[in-house]
Amino acid sequence: SNALVTVPEVLWFDDTANVIVMSDCGTQSITLKQALMANALPLALAQDIGRGLGEFLARVHALGRTNPQFNAFFARNEEGKRLSALVTYGQLLSTLTDGSIPALADPPLGVSQRELVRIAEVVREADATMRTTRETVVMGDFWPGNVLISLEEKPVQGTDGPVLEIAKAYVIDWELVKTGLAGLDIAQFVAELQLIAEFKSDGRNAALSVRDTFLSAYRQAAGEAVDLGVARRALTHVGAHFVAWTPRVGWEGKEKVRETVRKGVDLLVESPEGTEEYVKNSILCRLLE
Repeated sequence: SNALVTVPEVLWFDDTANVIVMSDCGTQSITLKQALMANALPLALAQDIGRGLGEFLARVHALGRTNPQFNAFFARNEEGKRLSALVTYGQLLSTLTDGSIPALADPPLGVSQRELVRIAEVVREADATMRTTRETVVMGDFWPGNVLISLEEKPVQGTDGPVLEIAKAYVIDWELVKTGLAGLDIAQFVAELQLIAEFKSDGRNAALSVRDTFLSAYRQAAGEAVDLGVARRALTHVGAHFVAWTPRVGWEGKEKVRETVRKGVDLLVESPEGTEEYVKNSILCRLLE
């Protein structure tokens, strides 16, 4: 109840009329993505929110691994499993081959046939596993746009003015919660933070601070549940996210978009069998501290 990161409280649910009434997150709430892109988050608060989100996600995943009833309930979300597999892995190969995205088509990105064959193997394995795994329960859409933070100014004795603090942070939009792979929740969040850091220089330091404290806190809270397999899965999914989403969501700078997609291709090819040293030299290094 005293955690920095929580969810809105459901006040009333009518399963006949399909109506939910839930608590409001506050009139001054903004998404974490908005705060980072507007450079509105001091580094100390970025560390607080990263730490809180890492602990929160680790608790969700721990519950999914240890509570059979919790796991079984969310295993029923078959549509969620299908959609999650489709929107990222279902469009990887077309993104790289059909020439429909101008930033990648002119000139062609130059992905080799060997790389395409390997990515096709990754797609088949990921799609099958995402639809069938009971590893844990995942939020399913864990990214900075689905974290609402309520900032407030508090007077502090002995200072010239008020100090900015985070009153609460809320994780919202749970329609894709289901049984799934812990590494994919981790990866989606980290990939989005990395994109902010790459494309919005003003928010870079805060985004990387959230990333690193998030990974460290998740690692500490999850303990032995985080192994090389989870880290490989997460790093592979970072690559998938870079390829599927970077050229589609309006990031500016054609060459930067192409560079990021190319990084995604490399991760898709190398990460599934990456060594511990490989992961420790990546953006997910803190996951294996």
